[in-house]
Parts: sequence; C-alpha cells; structure tokens
Amino acid sequence: MKEEISGTLGVEVVASHEKYLGLATYVGRKKTSTFHYIKERLAKKLSAWQGKLLSGAWKDILIRVVAQALPTYAMSVFRLTKISVMIWNKCVQDFGGVAHWINRRFIGKLGMMFSDEEAEAIMAIPLSHRNVVDRLVWKLSQDGKFSVKTAYRYAFAHSSSFCPLPLPVGSAFWKKECQFTKLVVQTNAVLQQVCYNPQIEHGDVLSWLTRCAQALSLTQFGELLFLLWGVWKERNDMVWNQKRRQAGDVCLGLISRLQEFRFHNSKPSRNRSASLRAVRWVAPPAGFLKINVDGAFHHQTRVGGLGFVIRNEWGTLLAGGACPLRGLISPEHAEVLACQHALEFAQNYGFAPAILETDAMEVQRQLMACSSTNTSALGRIYEDVGVLLDFQPGLQVCYVGRSGNMVVHQLATRACGLGEAQFYFTAPKFLIAAVIADLCIV
Repeated sequence: MKEEISGTLGVEVVASHEKYLGLATYVGRKKTSTFHYIKERLAKKLSAWQGKLLSGAWKDILIRVVAQALPTYAMSVFRLTKISVMIWNKCVQDFGGVAHWINRRFIGKLGMMFSDEEAEAIMAIPLSHRNVVDRLVWKLSQDGKFSVKTAYRYAFAHSSSFCPLPLPVGSAFWKKECQFTKLVVQTNAVLQQVCYNPQIEHGDVLSWLTRCAQALSLTQFGELLFLLWGVWKERNDMVWNQKRRQAGDVCLGLISRLQEFRFHNSKPSRNRSASLRAVRWVAPPAGFLKINVDGAFHHQTRVGGLGFVIRNEWGTLLAGGACPLRGLISPEHAEVLACQHALEFAQNYGFAPAILETDAMEVQRQLMACSSTNTSALGRIYEDVGVLLDFQPGLQVCYVGRSGNMVVHQLATRACGLGEAQFYFTAPKFLIAAVIADLCIV
C-alpha cells in the first residue's frame, strides 16, 4: 500500500522525519548537536544586526524581543541542557554585551595581559560601530595628519643635543651689533624699559620673561609679547621671503594691530551682559523638531555622561535620554557621543525632520565638515555620526551657547551618576522647571 501511494505521488518512504513543525522528532544522547540549529538561527540574525548603527540600549531591545524568543518554542516541549543554554547565552553576550565589538570575555583577558591602566587605555580607544578598514594616522597632530612642523618639534625635543633656550638674555644682549634690533627697541617705550634695564640681568629666555612679567603691568606685558612675536615674524619674512621693512614701520604696524585687537575684545559690559541674556533656547520652525545634546566629562576619573531632549515647535518635550559614559578621552568625546546617541534614538523612533543643536562649537564645526575624511583621534565616531546625518539629508547641525542648552546640561550632569541609561517620553519631575524656564520670555 505504501509503495502504491508513494509511486502515485512520487514521494519517498522514510522511517521517521528528522523534524516536525520545526522540532526534532527524535532526541538521543547528544542533545547539544540536536539543538544546534537554534544557535545557527541566532547567529544568522546577530550577523545581520552587526552592520547596523545600534547603541547598547537598542542592542539590548533586539536581544530581549527577538533573540531570547528563539529557543522559547523548543523549551516549551523539551528540557534544554545546560550546554545548549550556555551556547545560546554566549551568542547573545558576544553581540549584546559588547563595547565596540569587544565582548566580556575579551575584556577579562585584557585584565590578565595588561595592567589596569593599560587595559583602561585600550578600552578607551574610540572605535567605529561599522566594519571599517584600519588606517594610519599621525598621532602628534590634533587632526591626525602629518606635518613637517610636528615632526621637527618631536625630533628636536627628543634629540640628545636639545637644550631649551640656553641663550643668555639681558641688557648686554640687546646692545649687540644689530641695527634692526636697536631701532625696534628705540621706537617703543616698553621695549626700552625691559631691554635696557640693568636690574633685569642675564638669564635664559624664560627667566628673562618672568622678570619682565614682574616689572611690567599686565597690559604692558601683553604688548611686549605681541611686539616680540611681530619682530620674530619680521625676521622670518626677511630670511625666507626676502621681504624687508623699516623698523619704525614694523612697530607702528604691530601697535596698530594690537589696538584693533583690544578694541574688538573690550566691548562694554552692558552689551556683553545683554548678549548673554539673548542666548536662549529657541523653538524650531513649524513642522520641525529640535534635538538638543550635551556631554559631561570628569578629567580625573575619565567618566561622564550624555543627555539629549527632543522638543517640537511648542516646546513640548517629546523624548529624552541620559546615559552614563566610561573610558572617555576628552570633553569633546562626550559631546560627539551625545550627538551619536541622540541621532540613533531619533532615527529608530522616527523623529524627523529635525535640527541638531549642541553647545560644543568644535563638534558642530567637525560635523559640518564631515564630508571629508576625519583622521583625528575621534575621527571614526565623527564619521559614524556623518553616516547617521546622511539618513536625514535635511537635518541641520547648529551651535547654541550654554545658557540656551541648560535642559540637556542638567541631563548630562545627572547621567554621570547613573548605573544605566534612562529614556523619557514625558518631562521627568526633576526637569520640568528647566523646560518651563526655556519657554518663559524674559
């Protein structure tokens, strides 16, 4: 009968099926291999998630909602062995318990291979969330790019013949046979006071400048430093560019530039206080949301926190978050991580179109120039934020003064003492007063 039916239908006759309704029909002694398919299914899902720009909180959500649900069906029928559970837990930990792909097991190994200080420094390296190729950067410059100037300074400072400014400076030094120097000194009263003063006698340059600072007022000492810089610049123009000017013209030009600088940096205090009062939080245009971000950083402990809030055109707080941070390298690190977390949150919850506002001017400048490769110490994080910005082409990145960013400043400060990230979809009690203050017109 079986052969007749199988011949008619064109199917094979088997003694038993390996699986039925997704479950094994026969479970032998090797239970680990029997339920190995759960690990494979989980590994496929995790590998698909690895390429996404997900924060730690969002990885936790994916694991709780999806990954932990995979073995539930099998566990309702069979009693999984401890080994199977351990394999499943390891897959989850390798994805969800990571800090830039480094799982807990690797962190433990760092503690065995390196000192605590070295392990902390390794863990503090700012890495990308994306799968990117390693690159070489020049660590002696702030932007990570090689320059002859930084290489020269490094080589000079580490040279065996390096001796910091041994040249004796005093009244005799300025009376040497250099007509240009004599003319420059004679045209300025401040230079005459310190260069020809017998009480400021021979010593190295730093000692001479220290004595000058004691003998001059703050304004006069500033003028002295400005004149010395100008004379050095004139000397370089003469040596390298063959440009020569009269000593009187050099001094007049320097004094003119100094007076212009002082004029533009000594505004009346009344105008200054008025400008400070003018820096307030401004609601976004109709149809837009505003995302304010801020970061906090403690130099001694290298810990900090970040905060962000999302508000609409009426100033209503739609969402916000506060996250503790560890292993920071600078205040800028905390600020750019705040931008990253806020944009990830806004993208995942569909808060758009939006305006991103930060009180870190350097972060705002870097993000506006994110089209070019960033080779600075935080370059990879800036590039990750740039990818997030590409998902919202109309998103603007703006700068605002601290007084216009007080709500998230409170959140970032509070985040430093938190044990885990906190997210809000209404204004929490401790923040209501600050949110209302932003809406009050003074």
